[in-house]
Amino acid sequence: MSTSEYHRLGFESELARLMEDKRPQGFAHYQWPAALLRAAGNTRSYSEAALAMRSHYGQQILRHVEYRDFLKAVSADTYDAYEAFLKKWPDGVFAAGVAEKLEAADDNAWKMAYEQHAIEAYENYIKRFPRGKHVQAAHERIQRIAGVEAWELARQKDTIKAYEAYIHSFPQGKYVQEAQKRVEELRDERAWKKALKKNAIESYEAYIHSFPQGKYVQEAQKRIGRIHENQAWEAAQKKNTIAGYLEYLEAYPNGIYADQARKEIEKINITKNFLLKLLILLILIIIYWFL
Repeated sequence: MSTSEYHRLGFESELARLMEDKRPQGFAHYQWPAALLRAAGNTRSYSEAALAMRSHYGQQILRHVEYRDFLKAVSADTYDAYEAFLKKWPDGVFAAGVAEKLEAADDNAWKMAYEQHAIEAYENYIKRFPRGKHVQAAHERIQRIAGVEAWELARQKDTIKAYEAYIHSFPQGKYVQEAQKRVEELRDERAWKKALKKNAIESYEAYIHSFPQGKYVQEAQKRIGRIHENQAWEAAQKKNTIAGYLEYLEAYPNGIYADQARKEIEKINITKNFLLKLLILLILIIIYWFL
């Protein structure tokens, strides 16, 4: 990387400090003792190396090693690379600039992810800055977006299984209560369809027992009453007597078959009256015949 490139990155002051001292003659050819170079390259920090190498040329070697590490960090241009550089050279010539640039890069990357507001954008931010100051917020937003997408998918499918999957994946999600309510509604619907299919007193009573506050409780009660009425009417028709129809009317004075029951009673009375009159006529004929 050229000197102009480092100027562009904003390291003008650091570069000037680095260039203040001339390298010792022959340094470019690594003519300094190998042990000295290794000592500089293996130190944990710039300050530790400075204590170990107090000479003027030792300081120049340290600056060269720092400069070399700086080039590597800039070339890699990753969070880990800059972080490793700062860990090794916390008091180095480029330390303040690298820290500032790293923080700015973190903030800029977060701003871009925030503006895009997509799972992929936040995941890219986390990948670039695994220990960045916005990582927790990125995870939270990923979770939030994923929750919204999962909720939309559950609504599209509109099944008990889909809503339960959402609740399981996002127990603290924004739409958990709504999902639970919908699950209960779908269970209610399923139980009601089952009751309708059997269409029996037992099935409707089972529905009411399972869903006492259900959507179709009143309808279930009506149907139970209707079945009882149908049974009472069938019994009255089977007897086909005034007493039988009166028994039905007593139980269901305004029932579905009330008018028909009254007509049947009237028919029976007409028939009885006709037969009675016919009997009386026959008796009179017999009496007249024998007299």
